[in-house]
Amino acid sequence: MTPLTSNMNPLLVPKNTPGIDMSKTLSIEKKAAAHNEPPPSENTVINKEESTPEPVLAQATPRPSDAELEVDYGPLIEEGSVVNQMYVAAKFARDNLILHEPAQSTFYDYDPKTGLWQPANSESVKIQLGIWLRQILLESAKHLLKRLNQNLLSQILPFLRGVAEKRDAFQRTNNIVHVGNGMLHLDDNPPSFHGFSPDYYSRNSSGICYDETAKCPEFLSALLQPALSDDDISLLQRYAGQCLLGCNPSQRLLLLRGTPGGGKSTVANIIQTVVGNHNVAQLRVNLLGERFELAHYIGKTLLVSADVPGDFLNHKYAQVLKTLVGGDPLNPEQKNRSGRPNMKGEFNVIITSNTRLRVRLDADSGAWRRRLAIIDYALAPTEKPIPHFADQLISTEGAGILNWCIEGSVQLLSELNTTGHIDLTSEQTERVEALLCESDSVRYFVRECVEKRELEDVTTHELLMSYNDYCDERGWQGVATRQFENQIGDVMMDLHRVPRRSDIKRNNKNQRGFSQVALTI
Repeated sequence: MTPLTSNMNPLLVPKNTPGIDMSKTLSIEKKAAAHNEPPPSENTVINKEESTPEPVLAQATPRPSDAELEVDYGPLIEEGSVVNQMYVAAKFARDNLILHEPAQSTFYDYDPKTGLWQPANSESVKIQLGIWLRQILLESAKHLLKRLNQNLLSQILPFLRGVAEKRDAFQRTNNIVHVGNGMLHLDDNPPSFHGFSPDYYSRNSSGICYDETAKCPEFLSALLQPALSDDDISLLQRYAGQCLLGCNPSQRLLLLRGTPGGGKSTVANIIQTVVGNHNVAQLRVNLLGERFELAHYIGKTLLVSADVPGDFLNHKYAQVLKTLVGGDPLNPEQKNRSGRPNMKGEFNVIITSNTRLRVRLDADSGAWRRRLAIIDYALAPTEKPIPHFADQLISTEGAGILNWCIEGSVQLLSELNTTGHIDLTSEQTERVEALLCESDSVRYFVRECVEKRELEDVTTHELLMSYNDYCDERGWQGVATRQFENQIGDVMMDLHRVPRRSDIKRNNKNQRGFSQVALTI
């Protein structure tokens, strides 16, 4: 990975820091002290070699002074004995770095230790407000302490919602990655490493700390290389990098399918951990059309569904997936809340399956063609699986796997800037085409194996037998007999304009079928 250098952005770097030497390194404890933070917990993956450059110290946008707040809202105490609730709300929001997202009806407060804006319910905000206001009154108006009660705090809360309101605060940018110990700006060349700041308005981060020298040899040699080609590893790396970005500029979902025990779930679990498990939601296709399902995805960046059955994408609600990854605007309904937040369909999606999937196309194969990327695990599973291998790799090579994902992010952004899309090899493209064909196998069979012949006819049973042979030759999983019989009438009418009949003669008996057509195989 190319070493990171500082980018002296005046919005992020204090004016008194022109002499920062990015080549110097500090211990984890010294870094934490420099940022007024405690050392990382035992659960945090840290830079064990301590070679990460000190991040450019970030500086938040200047906050209004007490005098400026008084100009806007009046003094803290009015008429000698009245607490000015608007001033209290404004000062509390400033001192505690709190905002209110009105569409979600949710408060968020900023945690300088992680750089994250985290949701807070109204009751916890009220308690925090009470503790803070008590200290303010102790310092400047002790005679009003007796008025500090639940009623006063409840009266201040609506003012706080208004003062701290910030609509659409958490709109992500494609080129910044929030890691456990700072912010990586990938649009700089080489990328630059910055400290946390509330002005990033980030609520999604990887829990793994950045270490520019870290590698992941076992992750590559024991998990990826035995199972995947170099081209598929490259595709996986770019998609993992996209997951780390927290958005989906390629507008594709990733299918990992094939050999049970081949490593698909381990890879998916590792990507989830690098992205941050708190940023992941379970994808439940059968519920995507339900009233409140999309609201579960607010604040998430990655949707995952593991070991799904073959009909997972053949559900009537599967079409919603195209919206979730295609950049479309969404306004999910939330239970017991009146607001509908603006949400963009830019989720990353990873689906793993041990079987071949079929997609419900609904005459929109072109859209699915643009939305799918497929990696096949075709090799036999390992003879001796390693228990908890994902956890083991994260523990020993977490920072290196993070670097591998960051490299994928940089490659993807460069590729999108050059071509406008994520590049697939001819083999990877053929997998998508084969899936679409298999998903619409009855139509493809009729198109390739049935033709118009005025004096001939064919029975439904003859079509079914030929259809099964057609699918077997291609290694496809054909539809069940009942499904074939339900679909064949519409397909024959659509492609050859012949209706289903019940007077096709075979052995002097009437059978169902079609006239003026014949099989070509």
